[in-house]
Amino acid sequence: PQLELINAGSLLTQGTLDITAGSVNNTGTWQGNNILLAAQSLDNRGAIQSAGALNLQLAGDLTSAAGSKITAMGTAALKALSLTNSGQWAAKNLTLSAGSLSNGGVISGSDGLTATLSGAFTQQAGGQLAGNGALNLTAQRVDNAGNIQGGGVTVSADTLTNNAGAQLVSGQGLTLTTPQLLNYGLIQGAGDTRITAATQARNEGKLLSGGTLTLTAPQYSGAGWLQATDLILKAANNAATGTLL
Repeated sequence: PQLELINAGSLLTQGTLDITAGSVNNTGTWQGNNILLAAQSLDNRGAIQSAGALNLQLAGDLTSAAGSKITAMGTAALKALSLTNSGQWAAKNLTLSAGSLSNGGVISGSDGLTATLSGAFTQQAGGQLAGNGALNLTAQRVDNAGNIQGGGVTVSADTLTNNAGAQLVSGQGLTLTTPQLLNYGLIQGAGDTRITAATQARNEGKLLSGGTLTLTAPQYSGAGWLQATDLILKAANNAATGTLL
């Protein structure tokens, strides 16, 4: 069996830091021009910082505590059975792949962010999933109580819940595809916004678009706002009592 790695000091190199281990516990600092990790699990309470690329491959869980950092100036890929973040994950381009992702910290990809999850994405109040470029999120279930924001945002999920106080905002176009949309917060696209809810869309918050907003759902309900420069509502059963502008 592979040995456990416990680091409370510094692992520093001007080249590539390449680590293969069983379980990894880090309370110290890793720095390298590139960082590669293949392990069973990672419990990070310190700083893992790459001047270039970063690739973390975990067969089990990746957990980052409050105050911890996983950052790359270039491309970063994090793959695990489950991802839990209370700290900071940041890269120029960030790719996340896991069964589930729970975020109460800050996850950012300045040029692009892609998260592909076979299970749930759960974001607590105060959590941020953000990027200046394209943000693509695919999950079985999205439960957002924080902030999802990108230059252009695409979300696909079996159930999408945007809770009261939560924001799902795009600086450009916004595309949401889900059988069931439950919005109690703010969903806003600066550009054209396309929302397709195959079963139902319930809006108790605000659905806003600076361009054309196309909302397609067999059942549309709620007392929230629906506002756009051009509004196209395709609903066989419109039981909404809110404001349409």
